[in-house]
Amino acid sequence: MLFLKTPYALIEGVAVFGDHADPLQYYYLPAMPRLRAVRDPATGVDVPQVQLLKFRGGAGNGGFLTFEVDLAFDQTRLDNVAAELRRIYRLDGAPRLAPVPLEDGTVRLIILGQQSAAPPGPGGGGGGGGATTDDEPRFVQKIDPPFASKPALYGDNQAIFSVQLDQSGVELIEASLLQGQILPVGVVYALDFFALRPAFTVRVTADWNRVQKHFDDSFGFDVLFSSVEIDKVVDQLIEDRVVTIDVDSFLPEGEEGGSWVGRRDQAVKDFKDMILGTFFQPSIEPIKQEEDGWDKFTHTAERLSLLAATGGWGGAMKFHHVKRDITRIDTKVANLTMNERVTVKRSIYPQANLKSLGATLRDLIERGKIDRSLLVQEVTLGSAWFASRQVTAHALVNFDHDDVEAVTLTLSYGDQPQTLRLTKDTASGARQWNSILVGNAMKREVEYSYRISFRDVDTAERPGVVDSPQLVARGDEFDLSPRGEGVYFVDEITFGADTLPWDRYPTVSVEARYTDDEHRIRLAETFLLTKASPEATWRRFRLNPDLDTYQVNVTYLAADHRDVSLGWRSTDEERLVIRDPRPAKRSVQVVPAVPWALVAMVLVEVTYDDVANDVHERQTLSFMNTDTDRLPKTFSANLVDPDQRFVGYSATILLSDNRIITVPPSVTAGPAIFIRTDMIGHRVVAVRPPSVDFGVQGLLRVEADLSFADADAGLSFADTYTFFSAKDSGVFEYDYVAAERNRYHCRVRGVHSNGLVQERDLGMLDGDRLILPVA
Repeated sequence: MLFLKTPYALIEGVAVFGDHADPLQYYYLPAMPRLRAVRDPATGVDVPQVQLLKFRGGAGNGGFLTFEVDLAFDQTRLDNVAAELRRIYRLDGAPRLAPVPLEDGTVRLIILGQQSAAPPGPGGGGGGGGATTDDEPRFVQKIDPPFASKPALYGDNQAIFSVQLDQSGVELIEASLLQGQILPVGVVYALDFFALRPAFTVRVTADWNRVQKHFDDSFGFDVLFSSVEIDKVVDQLIEDRVVTIDVDSFLPEGEEGGSWVGRRDQAVKDFKDMILGTFFQPSIEPIKQEEDGWDKFTHTAERLSLLAATGGWGGAMKFHHVKRDITRIDTKVANLTMNERVTVKRSIYPQANLKSLGATLRDLIERGKIDRSLLVQEVTLGSAWFASRQVTAHALVNFDHDDVEAVTLTLSYGDQPQTLRLTKDTASGARQWNSILVGNAMKREVEYSYRISFRDVDTAERPGVVDSPQLVARGDEFDLSPRGEGVYFVDEITFGADTLPWDRYPTVSVEARYTDDEHRIRLAETFLLTKASPEATWRRFRLNPDLDTYQVNVTYLAADHRDVSLGWRSTDEERLVIRDPRPAKRSVQVVPAVPWALVAMVLVEVTYDDVANDVHERQTLSFMNTDTDRLPKTFSANLVDPDQRFVGYSATILLSDNRIITVPPSVTAGPAIFIRTDMIGHRVVAVRPPSVDFGVQGLLRVEADLSFADADAGLSFADTYTFFSAKDSGVFEYDYVAAERNRYHCRVRGVHSNGLVQERDLGMLDGDRLILPVA
């Protein structure tokens, strides 16, 4: 049996122990775990027993790492160890080396943060790595065997592992296997074996001259002595260090094998037995007189104690001393040495990270000694023959918004058509066929077309069904998007009139129409916009992607019943803003500049007339002697012709004494009218040259002399205007007292480029617009 006795031998990293009986038998402890290698007889290369199987396909992506480990030493090293043992211990023969005989053991795997679990059963706690969440990489899916298992327990203690990895784990292992220095794989053995080891050594040493003299002095030769008396003398010798007892214990207190105290007592007993046998001889005790009761009791107690101390027989006999010189006795019995060995169970834990073979493997692969597929094998799962061709269609249709009842899909794979009906409640569907192989690959192309059926459609205006062209799907899923594929279009055209003056146009009528004769589409809709509903949306259906124009007519229904219609026009705007048809305004502020102590009320009638555009605005403004009615008031008119800006007015002033002052009809081009009690009429005449091309007519300029005179009222106004083109204009303003005396005089001259000057007298004129003739 393996003997745990010093000295130990550690030769070339191999721990060696001898046998307890055979001097040529030696045992060596296992090496650190390593990848097992098997020699290929064809190439003579030691091929490591490891393989990474990578797979991808329908079952997912990942791989399996399978490898074999052992605790073996190279035979060359063991031969060197044997030779060194023979030299060190000067053995007569060649030593025999054997691996330590194992009683039991387990082996565990640690890889990428996971580890084999503890064996199930009492005391077997949970194993494995820490729990991971779904967001964290797992790397290791499963370790087989899942629990710490038993290695071979003989020979090189081979152990086999298989680890299921996810995609990230495969990438890490492959990189470390072929490129790294250490594999992220740890193997931990736990091995038990039995061995002999020293337990106790008890040495009794006596100074026999002193012992002999002590007995000669203590005992006579004709007197009988009991063993108890002899024991007392021996104990005294031990206390006086005439006899010394040394105990060496190699076991901790409480360990299996007993206590050193018991071994010392046994040595003392053996020494006393040797003393009895050496210096005393047993004798029959002589007859004594009868003892009384107390003597009997004392003697009984003494006997019981003696029986317990001597094992039962020491108190039954008497001894007498024998004169003997111990120096004449063989010295072998002079001292006492007692040795004891015990069998113990020991555990060792060989463990290591597996060394990567990156550089070695790359060299062997490059030299063609090892095929890379022996170490890393790639497999694509999912043979086309086993697979079925399945497609899933998704209808990307707004069934409610587009008024779609159903989409009928027809799919063809090879010569096997199948149909799917997709609705709002079932917007997706799948169909499958047995695969058709083209070579070794599955045919992917699935032809399809679909028909869209609309609900609540007036087929006199538009089609009730629409068919798609023939299409091809190559993926496993595809979308049916009629709008995206241009099968039909639903345009949302918005008509908005948020900024319209609703007080002038309470309602706006928007007429829209769209025509596509090729596809039998004739749509017409009318929308009424109000202040409460200023927007409307027209969902226009069309089939032609290039025909997106439509016709629109906007009619403003005015509050004064003078409606404005813009007429039909074409546009492609998806948001049509309805604007004020007459956005330009002419505003005049009327200010009552009268002495209110004398005036009771002022009435002002303001007018705007644009005869050419049929625009007539009229408003009467009243002012009274109150805090609010004395304030200025504004007259506004919406313009069609922004150049027509003349505003007419007349006023009636009621005095406090009921007298009336009348301001005759007047015209202003200014922004304000000041009403006074001494106010007279004011006239503004717009003067424009003849509407001719001056260059063609040979005109250099046209001159006009305008004048007004009222001798009775003491009024006189005159002005001359010169025009160099038909675009020029002028304004002649003057005051007058009475309407019957408000006519003005005009004389016009035409100056030609040839020096000719033509003059013409137009006489007395009336009217607020004067277009000069060619003189």
